[in-house]
Amino acid sequence: MSGWQGCEVEDSNIDTKDLNKHHEVDMENNSLIPLQDETRAALTTKEAAGHLRMQAQTLRVWACKDNGPIRPIRVNGRLLWSVADLRKLLRVAQ
Repeated sequence: MSGWQGCEVEDSNIDTKDLNKHHEVDMENNSLIPLQDETRAALTTKEAAGHLRMQAQTLRVWACKDNGPIRPIRVNGRLLWSVADLRKLLRVAQ
């Protein structure tokens, strides 16, 4: 069992219905939709890691240790990453 699973879960105001309207990753060519075109409020750890060009496990460590440049939203035990926070961190215009 990985360490991040033991972290506390917080409530969130993100509407999880919007998270599954479309997939961020195009599985055929494994490309990401640009953040400026993203319409969802939050992304999965895998999607956020792709934008940050990091391993997903790095983001999980940030979440568990609460020491990264952005913090996740926890929904039903899952980590989601705010698109607005990712845009700010990567300096992407909306």
